[in-house]
Amino acid sequence: MEPIKTGDTVEVVEVCSCGDADYLLGVYTVVETTTLRTHFMTSCGRTDIYTRLALVTLNGIRDYFPVRWLRRVPPLSELEGKETQERKPVKEKSHV
Repeated sequence: MEPIKTGDTVEVVEVCSCGDADYLLGVYTVVETTTLRTHFMTSCGRTDIYTRLALVTLNGIRDYFPVRWLRRVPPLSELEGKETQERKPVKEKSHV
C-alpha cells in the first residue's frame, strides 16, 4: 500500500486510548504530512510522541492525527485497474 500523502482520502481507524476521542472516527482529506513529533489530545490532555503526523480536514475542521491512526482509501481510478474475481454460475445437478 502506498504511503499517505497530501490530497489522499484517509479513514481514521484508531484513536487515543483514553476512549474520549471516538468522535474523531471518520473519513478525511490529507492537507499535508509533517515530521512533527508530538501530538496533544485536546479531549483528554494526553501528549504522545509520533514520527509522522498528517494534517487532515473534514467540513472545514482541521486537525493533526498520527499517520499510524490512518488508513488510505484508494481512489476509484486505482481500483478500476485491479482484476476482480467474477463469480461463475453454479451448474445445477440434474436429478435423473
